[in-house]
Amino acid sequence: IKMEKITTLAGNKKTWTAKKLKKGKYYKYMVVAYRNTEAGENVITTSKSVHAVTDGGKKGNPTTLKLKKTKISVKIGKTIKIKASISSKKKVATHIAKFRYESSNEDIATVSEKGVVTGIAKGKATIYVYTQNGMYKKVTVTVK
Repeated sequence: IKMEKITTLAGNKKTWTAKKLKKGKYYKYMVVAYRNTEAGENVITTSKSVHAVTDGGKKGNPTTLKLKKTKISVKIGKTIKIKASISSKKKVATHIAKFRYESSNEDIATVSEKGVVTGIAKGKATIYVYTQNGMYKKVTVTVK
């Protein structure tokens, strides 16, 4: 799916509302923060993409995200899998991964696309677990 620029928010404006959306249709959004420089737009960071369906159709969005544990520990060089589940009022069509994962500090712990955490060095890191419609929960990882 090709993403296209919809709008630019300038100054202190922090919100934007999509209008005239079709009922029961999936839409995908991403936010890109950039700074204008002499060389042009310089991207600072990009958000996770959000893929959500509007009301009025047979499909729905995840409504709850549950984690088996919110605190885990792992030894250096060892792995542990994060167990997550979602629930929804209607069937969810998964257009991107059911869950996406991100580590706050890959020098301490990394996480795979399947939620497998690997201990890299002693310390603590936070693993973020995202649903396709943007809900997230945190797992604190202690590497021993």
